[in-house]
Amino acid sequence: MTLPVVTAGGVGGALCVTWRAPRAVDSALATRLATLAGLVADALERVRLYEALRRELAERERAEAEFRSL
Repeated sequence: MTLPVVTAGGVGGALCVTWRAPRAVDSALATRLATLAGLVADALERVRLYEALRRELAERERAEAEFRSL
């Protein structure tokens, strides 16, 4: 079973779940897997935001160092 991992920027990937033997997926399991895909999307979004913040901080520190050297 494959579920989309949808982030604020669109589809960020896919969550693929497999079993060793054929299995029927009932609505309760499908709901749990969709919730898991949502949690993965949330985690990816937090990583994206963290990386953007880290880049912004590095740029500010670089600009501050340049300003202080004037």
